[in-house]
Amino acid sequence: MQMKNLHDQGDCQVNKDLYSLAMGLDIHTTMYPGCIVNGVKFLTKERDSRRKTQNSGIRTEGEHNNEIIDFYGIVKEVMQLRYRGNCQVLLFGCEWFDSRTARCEKCFTSVNFGKKWYANEPYVLATQATQVFYVKDTKLGGDWHVAL
Repeated sequence: MQMKNLHDQGDCQVNKDLYSLAMGLDIHTTMYPGCIVNGVKFLTKERDSRRKTQNSGIRTEGEHNNEIIDFYGIVKEVMQLRYRGNCQVLLFGCEWFDSRTARCEKCFTSVNFGKKWYANEPYVLATQATQVFYVKDTKLGGDWHVAL
């Protein structure tokens, strides 16, 4: 309520984005099978499954136990949250692979698709993700994949 009062009074500290966030979410959330962020095409894993190309793999930096690490995963959902005042946020709902078991070599990192992680915290801002491609790790075999 305080933010609305400041906005209505024309307070210069209340910009459009801050006001939109303070007013809360619009009831409409839009789901998409993919999107383009910073010139990169991302698709959900379901959409990827019907294509020859792969656009659902992602990597993002994050914190675990007060340490900055790389998180690897696949995009399961693309959603756009709308706030009152026309502010929008694009989120990826992801399935994360356990980075604690990742094996880092000189030129590549292998992740185990069989080891999931952070199931209760699947979301990342789309602008924080970089795209990776996964190929089977012929050295380790099984559920191991190399992130490129």
